[in-house]
Amino acid sequence: EFRLLRAKSRRAGFVRLRSLRYRIEMVGKLQWEGKEKYKKIWGNFLSVSIAKEGGLWYNLHCDFGLKGAAMTAKELETESDRLRDAVGVALDIGEQILYSEGEISRVEDTVTRISRAYGAARVDVFAITSLILVSVTDGDGNLFTLSRRVYGNRKNMRRVEEMNSLSRRLCGDPVPPAEAKRLFDAAMDRSAPKTWIRALGTLIVCFSFTAFFGGGIGDCLAALLVGIGMFGMEMLSARLSVNRVLYNFNASFVAGLLAILTVLLGIGNSVDHIMFGVIMLLIPGASLTGSIENLMVGDTLSGLMGIAEAIIKSLALAAGVALSLMLLGDLL
Repeated sequence: EFRLLRAKSRRAGFVRLRSLRYRIEMVGKLQWEGKEKYKKIWGNFLSVSIAKEGGLWYNLHCDFGLKGAAMTAKELETESDRLRDAVGVALDIGEQILYSEGEISRVEDTVTRISRAYGAARVDVFAITSLILVSVTDGDGNLFTLSRRVYGNRKNMRRVEEMNSLSRRLCGDPVPPAEAKRLFDAAMDRSAPKTWIRALGTLIVCFSFTAFFGGGIGDCLAALLVGIGMFGMEMLSARLSVNRVLYNFNASFVAGLLAILTVLLGIGNSVDHIMFGVIMLLIPGASLTGSIENLMVGDTLSGLMGIAEAIIKSLALAAGVALSLMLLGDLL
């Protein structure tokens, strides 16, 4: 990228447009938000007349610092447009941190730091568990506001770590927004949860917690079978975008039915031990802890919303288990 030297307005005389940037690529191709009138290329210079807002024509003299006319401008954009694109990438990063159940303060701090790294004079960010709102003022006093609605959440600390690393990289080296978007997509791919790892983690949790609560080897094996069924439900709910409260009710209900069936079939010995181990998959402990942390740092609204959500999920979990015991509990 090269910086524009100066521009001459036919009405306003000479003005310095230090905010304009362009890239050079091939001869005879110039794209910009405006109408092109004429252009000339000679030596190291490009002279272009374009129509900007209000019908004013600007005569732009660009010094490439190159010999010959082998390359010319491909893209000409204002610093404000570049800043807006960069804030859009910052919102993408903040959205993924919020969706992955990162802290509200981390989301706000990340969006603020990236926006300032790209030249924002003032940044005001407001985030709750389902919304990010950011107002940015650039160096010329122009103000714009962007928002992002966040639907649902799913714990993914690997993604939070990747987004944190990306934000630190962009703050240290503010690459062009298009390159930042490419880095964001790469971070998303690296942090995508692998199905086999999730399945293995589900089985480990079911087996270990059943043993922790006093279950025998038969109960642990039964918990593994129930865990396979719950993992299948998890994959199905993700595909259908089922509400997490409804998922907790359905999953706990199915887990209760499967635990009772394994005991009736002679695989397990204690429904209680099996249920204790399996139900730990659904306990919203991390969400509750994160909500309390939000309260402690002053994000009262987000903290209260998170606590309310955790309580509702727990009630749905208990209701599902109770319903399964009501239906098949008499068979034990």
